[in-house]
Formats: sequence, structure tokens, C-alpha cells
Amino acid sequence: MKEPQFVGTFIPSSRFLARKMVRAIRWEPGVRIVELGPGTGAITSVIMERLPPSGYYLGIEKDPAFVEILCKRFPHADVIHESAVKLGALLLEHSVAAVDHVISALPFTSLPEWLTRQILAEIQASLRPGGTFTTMQYFALHFLPKAREFKAQMQALLGPPQSIVFEWRNVLPALVLTWKKL
Repeated sequence: MKEPQFVGTFIPSSRFLARKMVRAIRWEPGVRIVELGPGTGAITSVIMERLPPSGYYLGIEKDPAFVEILCKRFPHADVIHESAVKLGALLLEHSVAAVDHVISALPFTSLPEWLTRQILAEIQASLRPGGTFTTMQYFALHFLPKAREFKAQMQALLGPPQSIVFEWRNVLPALVLTWKKL
């Protein structure tokens, strides 16, 4: 609550929203998944339950307290205290050329525009062809100018969303948006 521009909500995502956030993932051997802003791990827990043994997960979290929580909850997960703007460099450090899926619950509607642009460029550059990017927007914010601008930026990078799904069983109902890199 001290930094509302970086923390999307003070209530973790529901299990229903978390399941919808990962529905585009193909749980194949060797799948590579990045989660930007995993927070306390509501979505991470669903990912880690389904991740095949040969799969790879990288969580990038800016809040050191959340990193500590995530490392304790998910000792086999790779969680880094860093900014999402360094996604490409972090993947290189971990010898990952490209990822299959990027999942993010970052509050893009409250981030500065320059930061959103940088993060989205990193996502686009880090996805393999056919890879997906999934994020969410609270329904109440979906029609605000910053939310529309975010969707326009994504459309410029990856085209129109492959899917938009509504989840009402979340404190603050949300839309789950997924794009696919061609």
C-alpha cells in the first residue's frame, strides 16, 4: 500500500483468476515461463503445480519482501529481485534465449507510460514466435484512457489479443487478456 503505482492491489488474486491467467500455457516438457510481478504468489502457485519437471520458471519481482516470501513458498522456483525492464538481460544471465509464455499482473494502468513502454518492448523481444503474453486488468479500470493506451501499445507490438476472458470471482472482477507473438 506504500507504493500503489507498483502494487496492483493489496488483495491477492483469487484462484479462479490465477487459473485463467495460465490457461494459454501449453504445459509441454521444457516450457519456459516468466512471471512479472508475482507478488505473494497467487498465480505462481498455479504455475508451479502444473510446471513439468523439465520446465523453467523465472519470477521477476521488484519488492524484496515479496521475493523473500516467494523463495520460501517455492524453493524450486527461480525468483529474482529486479525490475521487469531488465527482462532480456536477466534471460541472458540465465542462458534462456526466448520464453514460451510471459504472465504478468503488473498494474500497467498505474505505471508511468515510459516504464510500460520499456516493459512491453522487453516482453515482445523475449517471446519466441508463437509465445504468449497474458496480463489482467480490473474491469473497473478497463475503459480508462491508460488501459486503452496499454491495449493500443500491445496491439502495435503483437496485434490484437488472441483472447479476452472475464473473471468475476475475484475481489475486483478482472479481464484476462492474452496476445500471441506471430
